[in-house]
Amino acid sequence: MFSSSYHKTLLHLLTSDMPLKQSLHELISIIENKTEGMYGSVLLMSPDKLHLIEGAAPSLPKFYREAIDGVAIGNNMGSCGTAAFTGNRVVVENISTHPFWVDFKHLALKANLQACWSQPIKQNDTILGTFALYYNKPQSPDEQHIYLIEEAAGLAKVLIEKELSKELVNEKERALKQAEKTVQWKSRFFANMSHELRTPLNGIVGIVDLLATTELNPQQTQYLKTLNLSTSTLLTVINDILEVSKISEGKISLEKITFNLKELIASLAMTYHLQGGDKVEMITSIDKNIPTWVKGDPTRLQQILNNILHNAFKFTAQGQIRLSVKAASQQNNRVSLLFKVADTGVGIKKEQLTRIFNQYEQGDYSTTRQFGGSGLGLYICKQLTTQFNGDIWADSEPGVGSTFYLTIELTKAEPLTQTTDLVATKTDYSGINVLLIEDNAINVLVVLGLLKSMNINVTTASNGHLGTEIFCDGENNFDLILMDCEMPIMDGYQATEIIREWETNNNRKKVPICALTAHAMAEHVERCLSSRMDYHLSKPIRKSSLESILAKIIP
Repeated sequence: MFSSSYHKTLLHLLTSDMPLKQSLHELISIIENKTEGMYGSVLLMSPDKLHLIEGAAPSLPKFYREAIDGVAIGNNMGSCGTAAFTGNRVVVENISTHPFWVDFKHLALKANLQACWSQPIKQNDTILGTFALYYNKPQSPDEQHIYLIEEAAGLAKVLIEKELSKELVNEKERALKQAEKTVQWKSRFFANMSHELRTPLNGIVGIVDLLATTELNPQQTQYLKTLNLSTSTLLTVINDILEVSKISEGKISLEKITFNLKELIASLAMTYHLQGGDKVEMITSIDKNIPTWVKGDPTRLQQILNNILHNAFKFTAQGQIRLSVKAASQQNNRVSLLFKVADTGVGIKKEQLTRIFNQYEQGDYSTTRQFGGSGLGLYICKQLTTQFNGDIWADSEPGVGSTFYLTIELTKAEPLTQTTDLVATKTDYSGINVLLIEDNAINVLVVLGLLKSMNINVTTASNGHLGTEIFCDGENNFDLILMDCEMPIMDGYQATEIIREWETNNNRKKVPICALTAHAMAEHVERCLSSRMDYHLSKPIRKSSLESILAKIIP
């Protein structure tokens, strides 16, 4: 019945990229050519699954196509409506006498349609539409007719599924683009919030640092300590929110730096030993088999341990906190370390242990009221730990205490020799000339006060344009430029480009430029460095931060 050219034509149709209605139109035309006086029609299931809408019917009269477009599905709703409703093939050999066509008989006869066989187009148990064959005279199907309509419905199914697949891909692409836009929006939001919070915080922290250098009575000293603790807590929350933003965007990656592991642990232990005072004893136990020098990310490791230890001290009013570390396994140059932090604090209920590593959650919501915290710290630790190919978990008993376990992988490394990269101990910076380019009056007051307390000569400019004019007049001999990035008239990026160009054109030695910015996201750091700045400091600016920069540029 079917020639090889017929099947080639169908194969070409199925592999083409035509829109659905056009491909259905072509399919019906191919089928109609097989039998004279036969007309094909495809109706598609509507989104509400209650109606059939036009797919293609190239040979049916326009008035008829328009009339059946949107026909309801159900029993006695013509051949197609009934087939779509029951999921079974419906054969009407004579429209004028069949009960399914009572409401549509006049319309069909007007179009000279006297028989209609309809095959549901099914995808498993889902009805996608119907394929119908009409005849201009009463007609009973034989085996070949049944085969033809079943094959036609199967081919229509393939074409519809292709279209649905394309729509699904397009929907996924739209969803992906929307997700990317959302991530970008969140990134900009967090970056802007960081900037807006860090700018006034810089003034507070800076003034606290400056006040600490003045003569204070005991009560004022206590007030200052409280203020300093509060600002540190606020800065921790801001940094945690930024960390969560980086994690959600997949922007967290670990550095590979050689560092002294035992020294890092000892330094942490000393800090918390002082914090514990007389009420909480800090005990450290370091396995002698762990390597001294390793390669990894010391900053991130310290961040994780700091968070766990901070929580241990926060929830332990008295007793002891024990930090222990041992080598869980060593293979070739890789070492897997197991850290344990055990406290005698308030403890955590068993059912709450499952959620303490979730974002924005704590063991008990009353914890927030009593002890504070954003519920981000342990979530960040969990995410960072996976970067170390490790894990973090906890055991606890209310009223007895908690034990947090941390596993990480590091690489053994050769010892480093002492280098000039270490922060210098120099405290007299007299004779050093710094150009401070900053538009915010409070920030100028703070940074100017910090620099003058270090006996540094400072020249100020309130925007990038004035800063470049001062630098490029050739009379000043600056050792360092502190450059704000966001300024009116000319920002720090433009000013840096002009300064670098002037240095090149005048064969002048390159002066180090350090960005002072309230932006702390990785992309902002990269932008500063790519615009030919040398260093980056995020606000709030501490005296110790300035000293670390000075140590890098002063022999």
